Amino acid sequence: MRATLVAILCHLSLAFALADKRTVLRAAISPAASHWKRRARLASDQVIHIDLALAVDQDISGKAAQALESISDPDSPSFGQHWTPNRIAQFFAPPRESIRQVGRWLSSSGVPRSAMRLSRDGTFLSFNVNVGQAEQLLGAEFHLYRHHLNGTTTQTASERYSLPSRVARYIDYVLPAPDPDPVSSAPKSVAVQRPPLPPKGGIGVRQTRDIDCLQYIVPQCLRQLYNMDDGAGQTAHPNNSFGVYTPSYSAWLAEDLDMFFGDFAPDLVGQRPGFMSIAGGTRQTEYQLTNFNLEPNLDYEYTMAMAKPIPVTNMQVGDLVVQGNLNIMLAAFNAHYCRTGLDPQFDPVYPDPAPGGYHASDCGTHVPPRVIAIMYAWNEAWYSDAYARRQCLEFLKLGLQGVTVLTGSADRGPADQLTYCIDPDDPKNSTASEGFFASVFPASCPWVTSVGGTQFLPVVSNGSSSSSSTTTASSGEPSSSSFPDETALDDNSTVSLGGGFSRLFPAPWYQGNLTREYLASAPAFWSRCTGGNHAVSGTSASTPVVAAMVAKINDARLHTGKSTVGFLNPVLYSAAARKAGVLRDVQLGKNHGCGVGEAFPARRAWDAVTGLGTPDFEKLKELYLGLP
Repeated sequence: MRATLVAILCHLSLAFALADKRTVLRAAISPAASHWKRRARLASDQVIHIDLALAVDQDISGKAAQALESISDPDSPSFGQHWTPNRIAQFFAPPRESIRQVGRWLSSSGVPRSAMRLSRDGTFLSFNVNVGQAEQLLGAEFHLYRHHLNGTTTQTASERYSLPSRVARYIDYVLPAPDPDPVSSAPKSVAVQRPPLPPKGGIGVRQTRDIDCLQYIVPQCLRQLYNMDDGAGQTAHPNNSFGVYTPSYSAWLAEDLDMFFGDFAPDLVGQRPGFMSIAGGTRQTEYQLTNFNLEPNLDYEYTMAMAKPIPVTNMQVGDLVVQGNLNIMLAAFNAHYCRTGLDPQFDPVYPDPAPGGYHASDCGTHVPPRVIAIMYAWNEAWYSDAYARRQCLEFLKLGLQGVTVLTGSADRGPADQLTYCIDPDDPKNSTASEGFFASVFPASCPWVTSVGGTQFLPVVSNGSSSSSSTTTASSGEPSSSSFPDETALDDNSTVSLGGGFSRLFPAPWYQGNLTREYLASAPAFWSRCTGGNHAVSGTSASTPVVAAMVAKINDARLHTGKSTVGFLNPVLYSAAARKAGVLRDVQLGKNHGCGVGEAFPARRAWDAVTGLGTPDFEKLKELYLGLP
């Protein structure tokens, strides 16, 4: 009789709970009609696992930005005092009140306290329950969904949840799992494959190839133009690291790297990037095409040549069945984000059960490199505002850890990288050929450093190049004054320097009344791909160079016992940087696109196309060496 009475009281308690006014909660993994097809409804007696992602302080983003300011502002007494991952997790942990209120609600609704589990970081409250009870408790209807693109990936989900209003504000997401006792399928530890050592006996001395820097840009030209050393006689600090984001199928080719290094960095012949595999990342070389190989060849040719002696790591993201993306990379750095920040509408789903797919999930299994270079850009309007803001917050967290993230500003003017604009008559149409300007992501996120590109002004000559514009390894070291003035990258045709304003993110504190992007240089770059030479223009050519500068400055600071650079922008915008002359103002040029011949003109000081200007590496390094 007593057991029956307890059961009746539990059901009455649940009924009273469900009678409360309810609030609809957006699904963290709401299946998108374009990707997921609903299949069978789950049996009511099937036991499933429920994770409740507890809400954090609603003002946490603003507080996090203040924390980042305190450690990256050169005038702050806390400059360079980066946070540990544990401190960041504690900072973003939900208030204890959220845990208490949700626990009381679950207990009053028939879930025994002994069945509840709080995650180690305090961000999840979990329990097992049968489907029928879960649907009553959560105002849900659970089905199995199948991904229609590969036909094998499935997930348990409800397209709607509703919770009593008195507890809904304490819960961000409901995350169901079909396994009543889920365990992480990720490997316990993930090692980074280090690049091979040079062959014994070293590389024979060889003169670099003669190149006219007014026609093509190669590493020697960049060192002269931006006052960089060649790394000779230097040893990389063991705590320094430099990674390059590379998605599925994109792959550098060893023979192309060696041909390029043979011409312009002979001591690197035979050297290869380290390798970090994320979500089944594999460097495939079976399909050798310009679309697969030109970008990564360019990325690793210039990062390796310009960052010497710092090793560069190939961060390969995604298996060969479903292509990885930035969010998958970020999830590998943060387990909590892996569980709450991924959205199947935009992100691939792992484990991937398809033949050849990655059958695990890399949640928080990797340590981010100290410098991350991203040479890709996507239309900010393609993503939901919540998705872009949440991903941008992860870049802020990397900054708190002392990680510098650099990305290209794109090279299609005010359009996105596919030359798409926003339709004025239908703002949801982000594939118009003309119309409103489109900002690119992640360059629009204020917690990354956006890198643009420049070109030289045309030089009127008698048909021969001046001797100072031709550089070889044995020639002199002409200064940047040997080169013509720089102007915004724009060929009046396809290539035009990206720049403008985000539709989503307001101007951050460090810009004052200026604006959002730091843009730095590079004209047409010489590259090797599939055995041939290519002249390449665009910000994916300049981003590796600026990222290499930051990696070298990190190395110099680490050798003096100081912290890494971390979030770069506040120093670049500072009065100290202006006084030291670390950036050369680019006042000429413009970009074009979206039906506009002159979208953003360059001008004196900051502007929306050339930003703060182009860097002088030695001056920037000396400035950072003078900071705590």
